[in-house]
Amino acid sequence: MDAPGGSQRKANGPPSRRVKLQHQKQVLEQWFAFCPRPSPHAMDRIIHESGLEAQEVRRWFRNRRHFVK
Repeated sequence: MDAPGGSQRKANGPPSRRVKLQHQKQVLEQWFAFCPRPSPHAMDRIIHESGLEAQEVRRWFRNRRHFVK
């Protein structure tokens, strides 16, 4: 069953994880090295460059900041 936003959901479970492409990982890592807390304008550029959804990018940055501590 397709959920709104294009992510696949199991019957009553969370959305399945999307595997990020090498290019997408590179974009995220480069931006994180430059700015671990991007502004809304920078976030828009990251979303455009990576081709990921806004929620995925925000979640990736939040998780990455957590694991760098």
